[in-house]
Amino acid sequence: MSDSGALPQSNFPRRYGDNPIENAEADRLGRVSSVSVLWQLLEDQGLETPIAVGIFGEWGSGKSSVMKMIYNGLQSDHIKLWFEAWQYSHQNEALWRALLLSLVNSIRDHTDQILDRKGALDREKAKVTFLEELDELSVSLYRSREYEKPGDVSINWRAAVPLVLRTAADFAPVGSETLKKIVDVFGEGDKTTELIEQERVKSYRERIQSLEQFQTNLQRLVKEYVLIPTQANRNPRLFVFIDDLDRCLPEAAVSALEALKLFLQIEGCVFVLGMDRDVVQQGIRIRYGDIEAKAFGKPVTDSVYVNPTKYLDKIIQIPFTLPPLGRKQIEAFVKDWYDFHQRQEFAGQAAEVIVAGVAANPRSVKRTLNVLSLVWDLRNAQRGQDADPKDLALLTKIVVLQTSYEEQYRSCVERPSFLKTLEADALSSEPSDQSRNLFQRYPPLREMLRSSGRFTELQDQQLNDIIFLTRVSDTVPLEGTAR
Repeated sequence: MSDSGALPQSNFPRRYGDNPIENAEADRLGRVSSVSVLWQLLEDQGLETPIAVGIFGEWGSGKSSVMKMIYNGLQSDHIKLWFEAWQYSHQNEALWRALLLSLVNSIRDHTDQILDRKGALDREKAKVTFLEELDELSVSLYRSREYEKPGDVSINWRAAVPLVLRTAADFAPVGSETLKKIVDVFGEGDKTTELIEQERVKSYRERIQSLEQFQTNLQRLVKEYVLIPTQANRNPRLFVFIDDLDRCLPEAAVSALEALKLFLQIEGCVFVLGMDRDVVQQGIRIRYGDIEAKAFGKPVTDSVYVNPTKYLDKIIQIPFTLPPLGRKQIEAFVKDWYDFHQRQEFAGQAAEVIVAGVAANPRSVKRTLNVLSLVWDLRNAQRGQDADPKDLALLTKIVVLQTSYEEQYRSCVERPSFLKTLEADALSSEPSDQSRNLFQRYPPLREMLRSSGRFTELQDQQLNDIIFLTRVSDTVPLEGTAR
């Protein structure tokens, strides 16, 4: 074991997971300035509510971290809900209903704080009344769910026998004449249709009434209990943070957005939504494109009546797109990582390669550092001592190819000499046509290959060995790897 394994005690991670940053002290990517501006906006006493703030960015850009830092920085006398949309999208519960139920439960969790504001003389009685009102809110949502289920409606089964048979006939294989004859014998014509239509109308009416009851009671409850001014905060609010909408199925994500618009347009409510705008807009396009096509009897196309951008703008009043990481942010982050690993002498070379070749995305940078740490420690363990610092720049380049340019990495694995050819073309003022086209598609790739460290200085076996080392973190089996 080399002494690289003896690391100082620190909160700085040796390996990066995908957990969001919780507070400003843990931020090493310079997001604090954005967080500070957004936090001041949300705490502004003059902010008109209800209002929705959209935190936009591609996957891995740090939306969750920014939202978490804002969430944890808000004053304690606000009521806050953090809702992980993706965790609920795979459950039987509709996403929009899960959101509303989570909101009710969040208010329930703040019961003591709310009653303190209320200042009721009979605390126990006020608590019982308050909790009963919350229970009624939840029941009204569950009741609406029951009304959605076709099997839960109350039906006169004697009158409904023909309906059951007719339904069975609809699902029977084509050509099932026997079942059709049974329907003809027992069927009652228009009476069957009238029966089911009456039950449908009754079910929908009760469902709508239940949802209207929820909306009315929630508005009253928030106004009466949540928005009571305190000495420390004359304008308390109800904050709802919804993360990972872009990881849900399009139908579920759009339904959750519509629930905000329909049920939660309540004074004092502030919504902070984290999403990839392009992904959610594509979901809107899919959902309403299907509806429009069916309405007009046309095939679904990209041309839809509902404009996804305008649709989203209708819901979100304050959009904020996370800026990509700057070169200095990435360089400082990489150097911090190497400082922690007591490898300051390597930081410049590795940072140069990563800054040049990796996408300006926190998740991409962290993944590259994870893989590089793994293969570097493995190389040291195999040799019984720290490898030559010059090897680090070359190893970093191959890891960057592996994590960011998979097609080119595959070519290196199959033919290691490809690396020398690619490097020579990157350094040349007249690269081959194939490389020129590649560099036009990926300008950072050329910049990365031109940074410190040269593959042409390695013997073929040395190059084979260093490429083989990176295969331990590859997604493709090791069989057939060149040695």
